[in-house]
Amino acid sequence: MLEFDIKGLFDNIDHELLMKAVQKHTDIPWVILYIQRWLKAPFQMPDDTIKERTKGTPQGGVISPV
Repeated sequence: MLEFDIKGLFDNIDHELLMKAVQKHTDIPWVILYIQRWLKAPFQMPDDTIKERTKGTPQGGVISPV
């Protein structure tokens, strides 16, 4: 039996594991580069500070997993 909690799933995706999965499905360098850039894109907090992303995926964009 597998139990899975989707709450917070996209906030906790490990970048390294995700990139291994991507590379298993494609070897096109520009696709891999753009996905890496998308994953690591920093985000701006409400107080205008910039926060680096070390895990999780950006949400609400045109290529959001949601």
